[in-house]
Amino acid sequence: MPVAGLPTSQWPQSAGPRAGASIATTAARITPPTFSLEPLPRLAADLVICLPVVITEARQQGKPLDHHLAHLIVHGALHACGMDHQDDEGATAMEMRERLILKRFRIPDPYGTLDPIETSHATA
Repeated sequence: MPVAGLPTSQWPQSAGPRAGASIATTAARITPPTFSLEPLPRLAADLVICLPVVITEARQQGKPLDHHLAHLIVHGALHACGMDHQDDEGATAMEMRERLILKRFRIPDPYGTLDPIETSHATA
């Protein structure tokens, strides 16, 4: 099934529609450290988001659409920087970085595994 113009066969780990894809546009891929607070390398990439899939996922997971969309953008950007979740170590590092970035926007842990982050939307 095509998703955002890309056949699913190009993404072997996906059996159905994908919420998004990250496509690095540089030839060199830099392997980031497993986890550190050092900045990731700056790379150019295209992030492809399939909004109907994102809306469906947000509803199914009981998450606000803007939170889920922000998470997918962060997730795709980290992939573009060379991070992945192919093994436990990579998954742990990537998820921790996602949590730290999303926390800056007062978005709670998208994996629901840590204490909830205060998410009051009061304006300053």
